[in-house]
Amino acid sequence: MDIINNVIVWTNTNSGFLGLLIFIITIIVGWISGVFRALIRKPKLKIEILKGPTFCASYDTHRQFNDVGTHRTAISLYLSVKNIGSAPTSIEGIHVGYKSKAYKNPFRWFWLKHLIISKSDFVTPLGEDFKVYPFLM
Repeated sequence: MDIINNVIVWTNTNSGFLGLLIFIITIIVGWISGVFRALIRKPKLKIEILKGPTFCASYDTHRQFNDVGTHRTAISLYLSVKNIGSAPTSIEGIHVGYKSKAYKNPFRWFWLKHLIISKSDFVTPLGEDFKVYPFLM
């Protein structure tokens, strides 16, 4: 009984030391068990351009805006997006931009504001027939 009383007195007088010791043991156990690795998991996306109707076309509209000629640009992307990381992810938005060498500032990115995302098969005429590129989902 005397040993228990001595332990109780010692822990009451050294509570700061015990708190620090418990904290360090918790950090070591968390590091060994991989808790911290699980907390910093990140998704890693692998993005590939597939063979298909991927193109970029830009043509002059023969109109002026603030004394500058305007053009219309269309970009078609046939992409494969895979999550090869360790955490789940979702895609909430897609932004498509391009650089044009025809304007004053060749380092400026032009971002397309009105995107149309196709979630069905893409069909294009090919002579008298049609070429169908299936929707890959």
